[in-house]
Amino acid sequence: MQFLLNNRIEINEMIKGIELESRIESSQDGTRLLKEHYKHVSSYMINVADWNLSIHPKVFCPVYSHSSLFLMENIKIKKGTNVLDMGTGCGIQAMNVLGKGADCVIAVDVNPMAVKCARENLAKYFEDKRKYKVFESDLFENLPMACSFNIIIFNLPFHNRPAKNLLELSIHDKNYRTMKKFFLSLINYLKKNGQAYVPFSTLGELDVFYETLERNNLNYEMIAHKYEANYRWDIYIIYK
Repeated sequence: MQFLLNNRIEINEMIKGIELESRIESSQDGTRLLKEHYKHVSSYMINVADWNLSIHPKVFCPVYSHSSLFLMENIKIKKGTNVLDMGTGCGIQAMNVLGKGADCVIAVDVNPMAVKCARENLAKYFEDKRKYKVFESDLFENLPMACSFNIIIFNLPFHNRPAKNLLELSIHDKNYRTMKKFFLSLINYLKKNGQAYVPFSTLGELDVFYETLERNNLNYEMIAHKYEANYRWDIYIIYK
């Protein structure tokens, strides 16, 4: 009996150690991301998938995080698909799905500078403006309830830390308020057989991620994962 008790204590201590290490790594990664972004004081150019994109210094840059490019690689688009790009940032995910054959894309962001940035980048490479629309919205707030989508993309923030401004809101999500609000309304905007593509990481709190999905009666499947240093990146499809 004493052996079992000691064993349980050792396991609990091991779990606590792993959780602490994960929180430290998450904090370090969040700090690194902000440091990369804050070194820019004016708009700058990046190259992604043969696109030269303009990035405003107050807008999330996809090359500083593994999640953006990993998400792009794993999204599958069928002909006639309509897509919602939530938290579009510079517009890279919207551009990716249009390039893969999406019929139309709605791209939204709470950050007005991101909306401006995404419009400029999309206009540079996609002449037919009937195929996309970009506007400001705090998650689904400015979308009519009648809207529904085959695919919804959200490269959501997963560092459980407070955000001081709209740029940091794309990286930090204190108490996962943004994630919880998104999953609460997601089912209302998915078409029948629709799917959401969402990346997450062991740098975030996976238990909260899974609990939130299950609380909202959402099904999920991990479709891809890769390891970077001591943590893992996952891509999930989420559906009704």
